[in-house]
Amino acid sequence: MVIDTACDWVKPIYLTDHDIDVMDRQTKKDILAHNKAWRKNCNIH
Repeated sequence: MVIDTACDWVKPIYLTDHDIDVMDRQTKKDILAHNKAWRKNCNIH
């Protein structure tokens, strides 16, 4: 039996206004995908 503990250590990535200003579009898309996957997989509504 495998117990998934990812939600214990994986967290959403938070950005400041400055982060958003200086990051390229692809990085922002990657962070959004990470945060959406975290929300879905960890049952955060």
